[in-house]
Amino acid sequence: MNKTIAIALAAATVLASAAPAFAEKRDLGNGTTDFGALSTLSILADKGYNAVRVENYGGGKVLAFVIDENGSQVLRFFDEDTLAPVVR
Repeated sequence: MNKTIAIALAAATVLASAAPAFAEKRDLGNGTTDFGALSTLSILADKGYNAVRVENYGGGKVLAFVIDENGSQVLRFFDEDTLAPVVR
């Protein structure tokens, strides 16, 4: 029985780590959604971006204020759903 539980937990861990990163959006019930900036910052950090601020830019994009390798703050756009970099 313990072996079965261990296998199930291992499988769940693998599946969870393979899931794509999505920006958090909460349905407010009136046809609008709330953008989850803190979770988006955390996901971008996990992807290696030193983002200090994010905003819902609209049009399916997230605008991130990122500190680059030179220490300069630059603007980067990401897909709102997958947080993949968007080239304008």
